[in-house]
Amino acid sequence: MKEKKFKAIRKSAFMVYKQCPKRFEYNYADPKYWDYGTTTDKSNMKTWRGNEFHEGVEHFFDNLIGETITKELPELFRNHLPQHEDTVVNGWFDWFSDIELKRYQTEDMKYFLPIANELKVYYENTIDRTGHIDRIDRLNETNICSVEYKAGQSYDMTIPDRTTSMNSEIGFYVQILKLSKEYPDYKITHWKVINPVHKKVWMNKISPISLRSVETVFADMVDKIIKKKVFPKKISPLCHWCPYMKPCDPFYGKPLGIDFNKPL
Repeated sequence: MKEKKFKAIRKSAFMVYKQCPKRFEYNYADPKYWDYGTTTDKSNMKTWRGNEFHEGVEHFFDNLIGETITKELPELFRNHLPQHEDTVVNGWFDWFSDIELKRYQTEDMKYFLPIANELKVYYENTIDRTGHIDRIDRLNETNICSVEYKAGQSYDMTIPDRTTSMNSEIGFYVQILKLSKEYPDYKITHWKVINPVHKKVWMNKISPISLRSVETVFADMVDKIIKKKVFPKKISPLCHWCPYMKPCDPFYGKPLGIDFNKPL
């Protein structure tokens, strides 16, 4: 297979571009571009716990196939999730088992099992798009829902800008599914966020406006990459936590040379 000139754009990189094009430029050129979210040790406890939760629920539904035929088997739900050494992660599994059991007991049983888990998605173009969707549920015979597991305090969908951001995140995946015609017999109508930190589940309709916005932003990003245009900075308080702050700001960590004993 011929190596492509440009690296594929993953969802997290797309969201970085929306936050700050200059940070995206550094990230896209970084040799560790594909290492995002791959922490396997406890050096970053939040990321490690999130990864542990994802790994634990990944095979949950596969293990239940053949055992969820009747409603007399609720005790099996928790048995198909790990008993984790970390009490926080273990509590997340307890909660996840409870919410899925309630969904199993109250919703149409024939739609309970997802049609996809940890689905890798890809769309080839001048610059490809890639990523993975945690889960895809059927809502009925024609509509499906993209499900994301988000184990972070910031993913609180009661905050309006978080919902707006999630529309973009999910919209990135929805556009890949549509363009690649992954599920031609279904319409992707909703997204769902399952957050074990807040112990909340949010479900929203997918916004056509957000999908158009995704395409506009993606086209602008591709244009800058191909034509080697300037990637502008977006100065904000978040700059303090940016891993590229040092190369981005030539004065980072240096004295400004201002004599504060003299009037400006």
